[in-house]
Amino acid sequence: MERYKSTFQKKNWITLKLSEMDHVKEIQAISFIWNHLKRQNALSGTAQEHKKEADTKIVIQKIIGLLSSGHTVKQIANILREDLFFVQLISTIYQREFQLYENLRLSDLTKNMGLSDFSKPFAKDRQKKKGAGNISAKLVEMRVNRNLGYITFIFLQEPTDLFNSKVTKPPSMKLVPSNLYTQQVRILDFFKLLKTNPEFKNFKELTIDDIKEVIKNADIKCHCDCPAQYWQGNTYNLSVLDGSTYTTDIAPKHWDKYHGEGNQILCKHLQLLFNGISFWISPMASMIYKYLQNK
Repeated sequence: MERYKSTFQKKNWITLKLSEMDHVKEIQAISFIWNHLKRQNALSGTAQEHKKEADTKIVIQKIIGLLSSGHTVKQIANILREDLFFVQLISTIYQREFQLYENLRLSDLTKNMGLSDFSKPFAKDRQKKKGAGNISAKLVEMRVNRNLGYITFIFLQEPTDLFNSKVTKPPSMKLVPSNLYTQQVRILDFFKLLKTNPEFKNFKELTIDDIKEVIKNADIKCHCDCPAQYWQGNTYNLSVLDGSTYTTDIAPKHWDKYHGEGNQILCKHLQLLFNGISFWISPMASMIYKYLQNK
């Protein structure tokens, strides 16, 4: 707790007795509320630019009170729609100062998210040469891990230009020759989430729409074995978000000067794949449905 205490005192973000915050669970919940609002497109309009510190304290105490009385994150989000400035402020503290993050979902990675401005021209060039993600990628395999509760989908894509291509081979991430890049999209806690369906009886009675809903809302991890994903720092930035299939604690020392610190988490192959993920959700769900029917 001392680390968080010194951060609050140094930055002087808010005036609030730290005894009211056991660990950082309340701050985590506030960030979840903020991200939920972003996903629901509830941020249209302009928030007030200036607020008093005393008002900030009131909003935080309101959130803590709602949490302690059993309100859900979605319920609190609806209650606090008029206080978005505060939620954004505390989310910024939570994410940048405490370096704790909400896990990734498919909805976080659509609409050209995850690429730096430096990489966007290269992604556009690839799309012109190879087509969008629903054309240039191919879904080739589904791997199920029942013990850990996740499902991994394997995609293949050709390099943009077919000459002297190499991939990073885990766990060493050494470069080896290959004429195909492999992408992984892992759906976490899949079977546990299926069971949260109020009408759940057994896996065989679930519909494809039930499965699609879980795919869209579950936390995910991903990976591409193209050299850029690992060697340009994308895997590190994705690891910070707990969103990489293969993690690393080696921060970029060169490429962040081009991408910006922490601005890029996806290579162009993953970014184009996620841009077209709505196309792939149906075949992914069909593969899972067939698997469940045969078990």
